[in-house]
Amino acid sequence: MDSCECGSIFDRAELLQRTSGDAALAEQLITLFLAEAPPLVQALQHAGAQHAFAAAHTAAHTLKGMAATLAAPALRTAAAAAEHAAAARLELPLVQAGEHVQREWAALLQFLTATPHHEYSDRG
Repeated sequence: MDSCECGSIFDRAELLQRTSGDAALAEQLITLFLAEAPPLVQALQHAGAQHAFAAAHTAAHTLKGMAATLAAPALRTAAAAAEHAAAARLELPLVQAGEHVQREWAALLQFLTATPHHEYSDRG
């Protein structure tokens, strides 16, 4: 995976900037995200399949904010598209956006779990 691809999945430098270089805090944010994101991804997919627009909107909005905080731009963008589709009550685009969120979540999860935690620090 080249650096451009990784940068769109997860921006380590941006997360460290947000934590004022505190690698331990960055690791805590990642750990929290890894615990809290899966139920949101699942809720979004379920709500999209059931055309439960309000529930899909809430899950997508929350996931978008979490991804933005974590500096995960691809997931944030996918969640924003799902949020927009849910707000507009667009059935097919919501299902498609939910699938996109699932793909971006899987890529981010793979990247974060494959990267040793010390690599989140510039001191490495």
